[in-house]
Amino acid sequence: MTAKPVLTVRIKHGDREVEFVGDREEVWIAVNKYFSETLGPIELVSKLTGEVDVSEIAAKLNGKVVIREREINVLTQGDNKRRIILCLAGGYVGKRLGLLENDFLSPKEISSILHIDENVARARLSELWKSGFVDRDENGRYRFKPFTAIKLIE
Repeated sequence: MTAKPVLTVRIKHGDREVEFVGDREEVWIAVNKYFSETLGPIELVSKLTGEVDVSEIAAKLNGKVVIREREINVLTQGDNKRRIILCLAGGYVGKRLGLLENDFLSPKEISSILHIDENVARARLSELWKSGFVDRDENGRYRFKPFTAIKLIE
């Protein structure tokens, strides 16, 4: 078993200095949380731009989604629409944490991840897009829209 590489990030802000040590994911979440809690204007700007704190989304996904070896695994069973949102939220967080290369997923990729029929995935994605919970690109791939869809993963 190989040990995770240790990452150290030191931040100096005015007369304050903090250091975060751990694996990439732990450090990223800690740094993000530090900025969110310590530098108030960042939170205001994120609300104005429709961005949601990645650590907040990651915390809501805990126990529901696992991202490992560049793959998303949705642990929650039940409603397909909710599972699709969890899958896309996992992609969103995974991309921002550097665990995934892309946060846009095709209906085929989503159906494969969730083990559901592709036509069902397409229908639910269309409904989510029309409701404003997901974005769609020119290639027909979908992405989690954090500011509007976060309430669906709670």
